[in-house]
Amino acid sequence: KAIALNSKNQSGSNNEAQIARGLDTLTIRSLGTTSPPDGHKVRLDCRDPSTGQHLEMEFEWLVSHHPPHFELDKQDINATRMSYGFDYDTLSVNGLKATLYGGVFIKGKLPKKSLWTRPSRYPDLMKGKTVKKPDSDPAFGYIRIYSFAAANADNFVADFKEILQQLQTEALSGLILDIRGNGGGLITASELLLAHLTGKHIALLRAQFINSALTLRLCEKYGKDNTIIDLSDWTRSIDLSRVTGDRYSRSYPITKIEDRNNLRTLFSKPKVLITDALCYSAADMFAAGFQDHGLGKIIGTHANTGAGGANVWSHEILRNLFDDTEPETNPLKPLPKGADLSVAVRRILRKNDDPIEDLGIVPDVLHKITKNDVLFGNIDLIRRAMEVLLPKPEVAVVKKRDVLVS
Repeated sequence: KAIALNSKNQSGSNNEAQIARGLDTLTIRSLGTTSPPDGHKVRLDCRDPSTGQHLEMEFEWLVSHHPPHFELDKQDINATRMSYGFDYDTLSVNGLKATLYGGVFIKGKLPKKSLWTRPSRYPDLMKGKTVKKPDSDPAFGYIRIYSFAAANADNFVADFKEILQQLQTEALSGLILDIRGNGGGLITASELLLAHLTGKHIALLRAQFINSALTLRLCEKYGKDNTIIDLSDWTRSIDLSRVTGDRYSRSYPITKIEDRNNLRTLFSKPKVLITDALCYSAADMFAAGFQDHGLGKIIGTHANTGAGGANVWSHEILRNLFDDTEPETNPLKPLPKGADLSVAVRRILRKNDDPIEDLGIVPDVLHKITKNDVLFGNIDLIRRAMEVLLPKPEVAVVKKRDVLVS
């Protein structure tokens, strides 16, 4: 009941996402976008079913200043800054979780010894290790990608390659990619990694503007010769909408890959992807591309992803883009007291032209998190992923029949 009541106050594009956010914010929530808890303390009443013993535990809320991994407002206006698709709540909460439980380098202290391998450039965004079944020889790579919030797409892919090399790729029978709780980040990092997993034959996701006088003004201002961002692809279709009445512009890729012939598949053996309802934006897009290109099965711990597939710009970014020599010509005004808001500027389409926004990605296999998963490091979930990667061979059975011989 507590989860259901809390879910009603949370954003979520579908029922799965709303419930997942309702559960997640019972313990950690971002005050940047969410109202404070009703009470200063939380009381849990617990009962041991085997002994009937009753126990009460009381916790006080703690408050910490912990912004997301990347500070968008401190970056210069450039194409990279405008290629983000992220959920602020998820990224800020994940940043705090990494600090509390992640074991990364914090304030010069060494992390505890771990079986996990972390990359050199963005050690808090992904990690990997080798897993195998207790009763079998095949080994599998397991890479957990917490976020795509990198400052550089090429460096993000280089980190992924670094982990694969340390896991000794040739000895692996399959690869498990886990993006649960991934709030997105840099769209180009997500798509470039997907391109390197797919090979040169990849259909990049495409983005649409809504047709309006404001988006036309923006695309006309930032054409091919602009050094900040090139929006010229969308100009003609937005202009034509004044005649056709179309609601959305034509769709074009955000990610640019100059030489696809140099792309080589990073891992050609079987792959599987794990998602949940807290996957948003760039993570939604990664899952969509993974499914659309048939890279492998998607295992979902919920029946849908967060369904936030859009390119997100802040109000401050838009103000700076519209900034002219005369402040009164800027259609957007400053927000008071340093406030800001995010806007879904371009919606993303899948290979079949379905939008990701609101619809999300439905997994091929559903795995509900078990008690063993919670207590013992996702042991049942990983075992299920290995079974999906290398299913048991079918055995032909011949039924015995009585035969009458004349």
